[in-house]
Amino acid sequence: MTVVMKSGRNSLRSWAPAAESVRQADLDEINARFEGAHPLDVLEWGFASIDGLVVGTGFQVGGLVNIHMAKQILDRVPVLFLQTGFHFQETLDFRDQLVRDWDLELIETTPTFGPEKQAEVVGPELYRTDPDLCCHLNKVMPLEVALTDRGGWATGVRRDQSPVRGKTEMFERQELTPDLVVWKLNPLAHWTRAQVDEYAAEHDVPRHPLYAKGYASIGCAPCTKPVNSEDERAGRWEGFGKTECGIHGVGGLEGSGHDEEIHAVGHNRTR
Repeated sequence: MTVVMKSGRNSLRSWAPAAESVRQADLDEINARFEGAHPLDVLEWGFASIDGLVVGTGFQVGGLVNIHMAKQILDRVPVLFLQTGFHFQETLDFRDQLVRDWDLELIETTPTFGPEKQAEVVGPELYRTDPDLCCHLNKVMPLEVALTDRGGWATGVRRDQSPVRGKTEMFERQELTPDLVVWKLNPLAHWTRAQVDEYAAEHDVPRHPLYAKGYASIGCAPCTKPVNSEDERAGRWEGFGKTECGIHGVGGLEGSGHDEEIHAVGHNRTR
């Protein structure tokens, strides 16, 4: 895959090996080299070095800061949106507006079943009975499909978002399946929410409209609530003790009781 770099922005070119061949020592070296670096430098290295790198986003502030920086590097930024079928309408409208205004290359996944088929095959309101499986079907498996022909993706994950994310590195090797290993870049890992907000304000980055309604983190509508908390993940999956959807892990959800249907339908989907 070819991306068009803006003139004069090739100084950091250093072709990266395929993620499956990257050793921990390689990750330690590059993370040490970029520790404290501006996220723009991390993204510039990524786009110059990783084939098919795409910016993942749910159109929250972190993803938009990454995209704004990427617009300084590329003529047209490829962005990956995980379409679950359960997003807020505000998210979809905001996405469409940003794609138009910023001339983004939108890469949108397809959920494994979709809400109606999922209710029929796996069960109604799966997000209430088994949110891990619901996330796996609608986010993790479609992510695997979307990254099959790409070398990696960039996320808006930061260390200060939650204890689970506290050890996030800027450069990671992510095993989505035993046969699919990709680079995972977290350019904002070392930034705080205050730094992200400061950048967004300084550069007039648009804000998702649900922030103004008390949402600290915005995911699927049935699983996200407004909160009065400094914990950005507090409004997600209320009552389940769950703070992650699974896309930042290694993938896999065996023993769900629906493996045959899931794999027969899910892994034969095309983008």
